[in-house]
Amino acid sequence: MPTDMKFVLKVLLLFIFFQMILAILVAVLHPSESLYYTLTIAANLFIYFYLRKKLSMYGYQLGDVLKKNVGRSLMTAFLLYPVETFILMLLNIILPVSYKGVYMLTRSEGGFSIWLLVISAVILGPIVEEVAFRGVIYPSLKARMKPELAVILSSALFAFLHPLEIFPHILVLSVFLVYAYELAGSVLASVFLHVLNNGMSLLFMIMLGE
Repeated sequence: MPTDMKFVLKVLLLFIFFQMILAILVAVLHPSESLYYTLTIAANLFIYFYLRKKLSMYGYQLGDVLKKNVGRSLMTAFLLYPVETFILMLLNIILPVSYKGVYMLTRSEGGFSIWLLVISAVILGPIVEEVAFRGVIYPSLKARMKPELAVILSSALFAFLHPLEIFPHILVLSVFLVYAYELAGSVLASVFLHVLNNGMSLLFMIMLGE
């Protein structure tokens, strides 16, 4: 994957831009859940096609990148998920956090809102974020500094784009996502682990009625 720092900066700024737009939208207009998730999906789609176009200019086809080491990636994700979950549970004992504010999930808009959230947080979001952070940003930093520092810095940048109250939790999650990427030699491993994490978290929130 490319290690052009100008490209890395553009990717980061793109994520920050959309985060700011969504934050302003929530603060000023108080959109419905369905509208919020729809706009989040639109933002992720924009970033996805931007990444696909730019990566092709560097000689990488995003479709091929997401097909690399499928079996090994699946195995890596399923083996790491219980360990990651256990560590995050311990962290949550030390730094408890309510996930009610993380997603605006209620039953007020019915199943349609939930399906939009699934597309946004469980399918599209993990793909876009993993290609950007584990596929582009982390390798670019790793090429310029010690691997340990690259893991910490890329994870901190990733956690920065999430709500402040879950910053430590996302930081730990990101370390596991990098580890999955390194173990499998494919960004697909971190995509699978990210999907598992978000999918199971969402399932528990729905079951608990949060």
